[in-house]
Amino acid sequence: MRAYEFLSERQLDEGGESGPTRYNTELALCFAFAGRTAGLSKEQLQLGNSKTTLENILKNKSLDKHLDSGIKETARDLLITQDKLVTITKGDKGKINFDKWVGIGCDHYDRIAIDLEKVNKGDKMPTKFGWVAGENAGGVADISFIGKPEHRLSGISLKAASGITLSNMTPKRLGLEGEFGIDMIQTYAQWGSNKFIDFKQGVMNACMDDAEFNQPGETLMPGTRKDGTSNGRTIRFNPPTAKPQDDTQDDTQDDTQDDTIDQTQEPVQSQDDTIDQTQEAIQPQANNDIPPNTFTVDTKGKLEHWTREKILEQADKNAAWQRVFGDWYQANSKSQASVKGLIKPLTRLVSRRITKIMEKHLKGDDLKGILQFEKKPYYYANNTNIYYVPAIDSQSGYNLKLWGLKFGEPDGTSMLWYAYIGRDTLLEDLGVNKLSPQMREKHCAAVHIYLRYRNGLFETNSTADVQSLTNPGGLAWISI
Repeated sequence: MRAYEFLSERQLDEGGESGPTRYNTELALCFAFAGRTAGLSKEQLQLGNSKTTLENILKNKSLDKHLDSGIKETARDLLITQDKLVTITKGDKGKINFDKWVGIGCDHYDRIAIDLEKVNKGDKMPTKFGWVAGENAGGVADISFIGKPEHRLSGISLKAASGITLSNMTPKRLGLEGEFGIDMIQTYAQWGSNKFIDFKQGVMNACMDDAEFNQPGETLMPGTRKDGTSNGRTIRFNPPTAKPQDDTQDDTQDDTQDDTIDQTQEPVQSQDDTIDQTQEAIQPQANNDIPPNTFTVDTKGKLEHWTREKILEQADKNAAWQRVFGDWYQANSKSQASVKGLIKPLTRLVSRRITKIMEKHLKGDDLKGILQFEKKPYYYANNTNIYYVPAIDSQSGYNLKLWGLKFGEPDGTSMLWYAYIGRDTLLEDLGVNKLSPQMREKHCAAVHIYLRYRNGLFETNSTADVQSLTNPGGLAWISI
């Protein structure tokens, strides 16, 4: 039975950090599969404590012939250094821990073994397994099936929680082209003025207004890490150090600018009439070299002291120092409608243009490519679900078509499209001449296509993600 016949419409979202999560899930599943192949039971492999479970597996030599070379050594080294596997020894109370995933791996082994032998025309479970350790250069499988002759399936693509990220890619894979060094979205933003540059300069001005008029002399730290500390990108307005008496005043009498002034000369009175006239009215030397009426942009210790005009004239290309303005926008757009509205002229224009381009481009192999279909079938698995993902080619009988593309509400600076994808024979299969929105929702898979600034707004160019798969049966995925 196909998944689209009985799967719920529950959305599958990517979750968790990729570093420790990968080692607590993929490595655990790989060991579990090797252990079950060696004839060990779930109770013999899953001992209830992550450190004990891992140490037991590393000592058990019966797994060795069922693992690709180097996997045990990698796990042993990581455990000794307490680097990537640090959550194995500390994470038993968390949702993701090694011991728990060894148990999940044992259950998944049994389900896949039954599917291979009884459903998929007598295939056998391989007796050796590899682990790509995040380096999926040649395919999507995280756990590879190794055998001679080569196994019909490539292996298992695994995600923690209930997540499916089909692919992370460059926007070029969606048919979008850009000039080197120029933000891709900027390429499609020209309409009179360039709406991307207008947006960036609007954010820059709003941020500088905040620094100059609301918090002069104070350091703004809009970007923070998870622990609440600054990410090292800050901005500060440098106000004038003193108000001049009048336009005819001799510069030599301004003791805030000339530290060689004759100390017997009566000092210039400050704005505070009660100031002690014998007090030296000289600013600290550290500030003498910073021009007044400028903005100090600090990018992880690299300082720039620029005027508002100098900052704005450099908005044509993204740069590391501009990240503080992107962080400021992200921090303020949700709470300030005027800030959030700065991006609307850009999204109105660009969304229409990019939608038309993707509608023309996402066909055939290009559509299969972004959905991570391969020449060989494989299994996709998370903590509860397992799907058989067939090969999509001219021989398989499964060919895909984009049945709809809709622009969604921007989430911060991300641009989102809902893509509805199904078999190219869908009209014939359903016996209709046109696919209604209701039929599209029911019989097509839906994925989210994002253009987003994964590495920082205004610092780096936009990237593309295809994720959040709903109704995988619409892509001919089979739940096992």
